[in-house]
Amino acid sequence: MPLPGLLWFNVCIAEQPDPPSVFAPHFDVRRGDAGAFALTGPLWAARESVAPEVFCFEFDYPDMQGLRLIPEAKRRHPSIPILLLTTQHSADLALWALRARVFDYLV
Repeated sequence: MPLPGLLWFNVCIAEQPDPPSVFAPHFDVRRGDAGAFALTGPLWAARESVAPEVFCFEFDYPDMQGLRLIPEAKRRHPSIPILLLTTQHSADLALWALRARVFDYLV
């Protein structure tokens, strides 16, 4: 049985390594391209045979320009849950994530 797909968007300012290997046993992890948001249609490459089942956005220092990607992803793919990972924590960011219908918010 194939693993479910996880599309990983690295929106970090500092250079980050590949997605954590902890996800590999549970998901077929693929890197998303934040530039895909300028396009219409799916956020994954047409050559991929299976649509992702989860989107993950990783931020080190979230800013509104980067955070705008999340509502756009939700608008284009409302049934796909979104995971938000960040190194910065604030009550405002947590509230924003809830309002943006983020599935889970992890600091």
